[in-house]
Amino acid sequence: DYLAYATIALCVALGLLIPQNYTLLFLPLMALLFGPRHPPPLNDISRLDGRHIALAVLGLCVFALLFMPAPLMVVQP
Repeated sequence: DYLAYATIALCVALGLLIPQNYTLLFLPLMALLFGPRHPPPLNDISRLDGRHIALAVLGLCVFALLFMPAPLMVVQP
C-alpha cells in the first residue's frame, strides 16, 4: 500500500523535474484513476504449473523485445 503511493509520488516528482517528460505525469493519474490498492488473490497458496510458467516467460520475452526507452519522443527532421 505504501509502495504504491510512494511510486505515484516518485512519478510526479520525476515528471516535474525532467523537462518535456509528461509521460511520468500521466502514469500517476492513471494509477490514481484505477486505484493503487487491489483485493488480495483468491488462492496464493497453490503452485504454478509448467504451462503458466512458460506463458509468463513468453510474456517477459515479448515485453523485453517491445521495450522502447523513449516511447513518446518527438523526432526533429
